[in-house]
Amino acid sequence: MTIDTPAAFAAYLLEHAGVAVVPGEAFGDEHAFRVSVAAAEATVLGALERIAESVRALQ
Repeated sequence: MTIDTPAAFAAYLLEHAGVAVVPGEAFGDEHAFRVSVAAAEATVLGALERIAESVRALQ
């Protein structure tokens, strides 16, 4: 799979990890994304693990 824009990466994470992120282009950095950590620690850690698994699946 080729992901060629920050928005495409955000869409990929939403679909494959079930995690919503804000693409970096929304705040001037195309090489980053933002997440909200307004949840319990266990929920945030689970989301981070799903993000990591989704990124590994791209390799």
